Amino acid sequence: MASNRSESSQLEREDSHNTPPTPDNPSLLITVAPDDILLSINENGYLTERDLVSLAGTSRSTLLLFQEPIKTIKMTKLLLRFVTQSNYAEAQHIVDIDPNLMFQHVRFVYPNGNIEMTSPLKYAFRIYDTYMWKMFLEKIQSDLESLKRFLSQAHERKHLDLDPLHNEYTEYKALYDQWLEEEIGDQELDEAWLKLGAKQYELLVRGALHMLMELCREGNYWKTDSKFDISLPPKAESCRAHNYFDGKYIPFSSLVSPTKLGKQHTLTRGSAESGALPTSQGRPRRNGAEYFVINSWEHDAKMFRDLHEKRNLELITQISLLEQSINDEARITPY
Repeated sequence: MASNRSESSQLEREDSHNTPPTPDNPSLLITVAPDDILLSINENGYLTERDLVSLAGTSRSTLLLFQEPIKTIKMTKLLLRFVTQSNYAEAQHIVDIDPNLMFQHVRFVYPNGNIEMTSPLKYAFRIYDTYMWKMFLEKIQSDLESLKRFLSQAHERKHLDLDPLHNEYTEYKALYDQWLEEEIGDQELDEAWLKLGAKQYELLVRGALHMLMELCREGNYWKTDSKFDISLPPKAESCRAHNYFDGKYIPFSSLVSPTKLGKQHTLTRGSAESGALPTSQGRPRRNGAEYFVINSWEHDAKMFRDLHEKRNLELITQISLLEQSINDEARITPY
């Protein structure tokens, strides 16, 4: 599994020491243990992992009672981590064992410090990850109640706001035009370029990572007429960038490092077939001695916007189809 610094970093810090549990560990919804017991303990309807471990240790009977809820917390946290990392193989392995985990809620700490109870499925909706939620959906196709839960969580979704990324590209374009007119210098434009890279890190690496993986996906898929309908999801190990200056390929984990993206380089691709390009400048070199895909970032800006709209539409369409299917089932199923 390729490492990255997505929003999963907060989960990793919480999980770094599984024993003993701490109050900062995620909480569990009451649906994973008898409602009457949990509600009598916590009026808010939630128990922390520490609460459950403490209760489990009071007697042999409570130990047996809470073993499964504690296991559910840990497995849900792990599944959520794989969703944040767009690690489809590992996520599928977990839902193959227990599809119900996609619906379970744990406490999640976002990079900005906000805390929210969310599920792996809701997080996949949040970051527009069609590959992930489609894989989840395939596991429950024959279970009407699970399909209803899927639909319910889809309606509760809170999407990641990607407009700041689109706006950053627009702002860079305005500065680039000023640079062409020699109204601003190289340094100011280069600083704006790295600012764009910082926004890539903030909203893609720590958010919709799968979209950045599309930018780096090996093969000629990042093109103007792309429909973004490839059946297989991108894999970190096959996402790369080509360093045109030394002819070497750079692994994805290095590209998205917080010490590099937005600090040393910004990622661009344009219509290149060989992957993304990490560069410290978004402008042609004045001496013309080094290769650079001129205005490739304009192509990227359009592609990110198209990809955003495509993934959003895919979910809206799926919701409509599910609603129709469930309504049809209700009409033919006797009460």
